Amino acid sequence: MESDVSDTSSTWRDHVVMWAKDASRAIDYVESRPDLDHEGIAFYGVSWGAVMGSIIPAIEPRIRVSVLALGGLDFHRSLPEVDAINFLPRIKQPTLMLNGKYDFFFPVQSTQDPFYQLLGAKHKKHLLYESGHVIPRNELIKETLNWLDELCRASAMSPVLTSEGSLMMYATRPRYYGEMGRGNLISPEIFRPSAEELR
Repeated sequence: MESDVSDTSSTWRDHVVMWAKDASRAIDYVESRPDLDHEGIAFYGVSWGAVMGSIIPAIEPRIRVSVLALGGLDFHRSLPEVDAINFLPRIKQPTLMLNGKYDFFFPVQSTQDPFYQLLGAKHKKHLLYESGHVIPRNELIKETLNWLDELCRASAMSPVLTSEGSLMMYATRPRYYGEMGRGNLISPEIFRPSAEELR
């Protein structure tokens, strides 16, 4: 594939279907692990990943909550079976959108607002920052963790599915992340607990 910009080709459609299947396989893996919280799975997407957050949570009911940063509707044409406009009303999970007011990729009125309005979730929130296609890192972390704390009711280890189909873990117990404070997203490359630590 030459680009991540949607189009009306079967190649684009097939890639979106593959990405959605990868997300489902990642959740299958989570469910095979007794040490992970199967009821607290979250989706986290940034930019293009937030655009994928218009499809994956709609077809994957095991996702409990979504955080979508710097996304909006993509108005490039695509086949109906992978067009976000057909999936957004089907999203029922609580969804947090974090965006910049001056985002040149996803302008507020033409892409962010329609995305938010089409979301089928009853519990949804859209926060805007005085920025472009970037969010102040401290705000991104704070709002993401608050959303996960409030809506995932995260247990010791809650999986967070990223838009690339990889997993991060959301830890709520201090022993998992030392002195960093409550809740933290931990990359699997950084966090590899032993079986003894998980008891």
